Amino acid sequence: MAKPSTSVFNQFPPDFFERLAPCMNLCGMACMQLFTRPTDPLPMEVTALTGLDLMQTRLISAINSTEALERQFLEAPHLLYAYLLVGRLALESPLAQPIMRYLRQDVDFDEQQVEALHTHTLSFGAVLMEAVSKFMDQEEGDDPDLMRLQVEGLFARLADTLTVVDVMQELALQAAEPEEEPVLDMGFLEAQLHMIRLSVSITKLLPLLTRHPFAQALPGLSACPAAALDDMSARLQAAAPEEPISFTLPDLLLLYQATQVLAMALVSNVLDILHWQKAMAEPDAAEDAPAPFTADDFSRSQEIICSMIAGFVEFVQENFEDEPGMNEAREEVVALADLL
Repeated sequence: MAKPSTSVFNQFPPDFFERLAPCMNLCGMACMQLFTRPTDPLPMEVTALTGLDLMQTRLISAINSTEALERQFLEAPHLLYAYLLVGRLALESPLAQPIMRYLRQDVDFDEQQVEALHTHTLSFGAVLMEAVSKFMDQEEGDDPDLMRLQVEGLFARLADTLTVVDVMQELALQAAEPEEEPVLDMGFLEAQLHMIRLSVSITKLLPLLTRHPFAQALPGLSACPAAALDDMSARLQAAAPEEPISFTLPDLLLLYQATQVLAMALVSNVLDILHWQKAMAEPDAAEDAPAPFTADDFSRSQEIICSMIAGFVEFVQENFEDEPGMNEAREEVVALADLL
């Protein structure tokens, strides 16, 4: 089945995302309730079947414009379909209880508003799933009807294994805290955006992949707690090249540390665990495949990335030298270097 042309989005009104937002947001809350315990049987099976997990849920939940939603439709419609499917099923399970309580107590919805939003999400979510299914490529195995039947079967079979954890209470506590004001709006060129995304991912993933002292020290970075890395990753994935992104001081300190983590990892042997150089150097059997990377290619790529990182780090240091947390962030990076 051929995918619809990208011209279909020209038919969407400018407020298209705003119309979908209530349904998207409630599905996101429900998915977060499910994946907050990723090793439980149901979320494990759902992730294995669909590829949807807490990280992907955060990425889709971070969509905040018609343009970002368009990219999701075109680049990963199967994940958007799974997000809506799993969210709707979770809202018909015990996982909905803390969400409904959150809407009543912390958002001040009355009972009628809560019920109306719940009903709207279930009905409109089904309509939106049908629209998303048109963008899924069945020739590559993305069969929406099969996915729906399989996931519905998982919920029917494993619903009694669910553990309900009230993650909505954490959201309420976060909302009660005063928000940091943005200190900078910055857009990145495509190569820079790839570098920034990679730095955040490496900082989060390395401790899970290797027992190297450098990697195991990363969770102790004061500016890079796991939740903040997840949130930043979602925001960066949703951003387009050169699109201005608002950063608070904690955001900049996170990127200040994460980019230097990437730089140090590149010039050391820490990334050997990923076997990335070997994979890129192996020839591809396809006739039109690009030539494998040589040692000189690796060296040039590392130089380019490290040059971009150096420019970003220098910019942060020059403009935010006296801000709270900068000295601590710098000292922690120096201490990391001693572990290599």
